[in-house]
Amino acid sequence: MREKLQVRMYLTYKIIRKGQFAYNPSRVNVGSLDLLRKFDIGILSPMYVVFETDQKNLIPEYLYYLLKTNWFYGHIPMFVQGSVRDSLSFDGLCGMKFFIPSIEEQTAIAEVLQTADKEIELLKTKAKQLKEQKKGLMQQLLTGRKRLL
Repeated sequence: MREKLQVRMYLTYKIIRKGQFAYNPSRVNVGSLDLLRKFDIGILSPMYVVFETDQKNLIPEYLYYLLKTNWFYGHIPMFVQGSVRDSLSFDGLCGMKFFIPSIEEQTAIAEVLQTADKEIELLKTKAKQLKEQKKGLMQQLLTGRKRLL
């Protein structure tokens, strides 16, 4: 008598903790790089590289903004390897030369950029609310429920 073979496959996910970075080496050129800020812990595909900074010399928030600049994305092609799909290894990332100011200046820069991010989010929320308000007003005006004199 034949029986169906039952097999369990375990994938080795990677753990990421608050303050750590993760990126997909084959997709970093399209923005697949981030800093875990909102949650204490997360899990990622084994494809991702997880790393953290030495906070005595480099604060994560400063590096986050640095890694989101056009300068960084413009320099990626010089550090990738591969033939079919370019890939930015961790060694390649570490081979890039960045301007790293003092911890105090890093903190000040990160705080200014975080404040700008918060303002952008507030404006996006307000724009979304105004679009909803406009939809409601259009519906009332175009159905004749409200009339303008």
